[in-house]
Amino acid sequence: FQHEATSLDSYYDISAFPVGDDRFVTAFEDITDRREQQRRLELLLDDMDDAVFVHPPDGSFTFVNQAAVERYGYDQDALLAMEPTDLVATEQLQRHANRLRRIQTEGQLVFETNHQTRDGEVFPAEINATYTTFSGEASIVSIIRDVSAREKARANLRALHTIATDIEAADSQA
Repeated sequence: FQHEATSLDSYYDISAFPVGDDRFVTAFEDITDRREQQRRLELLLDDMDDAVFVHPPDGSFTFVNQAAVERYGYDQDALLAMEPTDLVATEQLQRHANRLRRIQTEGQLVFETNHQTRDGEVFPAEINATYTTFSGEASIVSIIRDVSAREKARANLRALHTIATDIEAADSQA
């Protein structure tokens, strides 16, 4: 049995353990400082422009920041009921399992993929994922950046390069 309770402005983790047929030992741990640090971290993450997701290696999200809510178009409760594969664009699903294994074995992985919003918009995303412990659980923390503007700039540079090459070729033939 384990229960977290609040009283006044303090938080306690209360655990009870049986020590016989009719007896048990109860332990109280003051976790007020830990809860306050977690609250401050969540406020900091909510101020980020990039989406932040936390999830166990094989489960649904345990934390999403406000940028994730805004970018993907789901409310926080809906996102917390989802798994990472629910946001990956269909054509990228086969690569997901391999990337998940690499994150767990290498500890960190940065890669680009396509994600999909609630309304079906597919966008290029850069994922910076780290395998760590979050709130005492093995977790993957992912910072997701929409790189649509970067991809557009790359395409424009490629087009300009093609135009410059064509002009240079025309000048050399003249």
